[in-house]
Amino acid sequence: MNKKASFLHGNIILLLVLVVFLAIGIVFISTKMNSGAFWADRTSKEIVKLVDSSKSGDQFILDVQSLCQIAKKNNLKAMDSIFSVSNKENKFCVKLSPSGRNFYYFFNEVNVSLELKQDPINGNKLLVSISDA
Repeated sequence: MNKKASFLHGNIILLLVLVVFLAIGIVFISTKMNSGAFWADRTSKEIVKLVDSSKSGDQFILDVQSLCQIAKKNNLKAMDSIFSVSNKENKFCVKLSPSGRNFYYFFNEVNVSLELKQDPINGNKLLVSISDA
C-alpha cells in the first residue's frame, strides 16, 4: 500500500511540474505573438514579398489599422514613421516601437513609394505604389 501511495505521489509531482512548464511556455509565446517586434518582422517580410513579385505600375492597398494600434500602444507618436522605404538600398522598414526597426531587402529593381492614409472610419491604409527604377 505504501509503494502505491509513493508512486502516485511522485506522478502527481511530475504532472504539476509539467503543467507549470506548459503554462510558462504558453505565456512566453503569447507575449511574443503580441509584441511589436513580431508584427514588424512579419509585415516587412510580407510587403517585401509583394514588392518582389510586382512590376511597374502595380499598386497595393494594405489594411494597417492593427499595426498602427500596436505602434500607439508602444508609445510611437508619429504614425508616418511606421513604414519607410529606401529605394537606393532596396530596403523596406517597419517600426512599431521607439527602440527598434525591422527591415528587409527586396530584389526587384523598382521604385517603391508609400502613403499612409489615416481614416478614423475605415481604419488606416497603406498605399504601396511600384514604378520603374
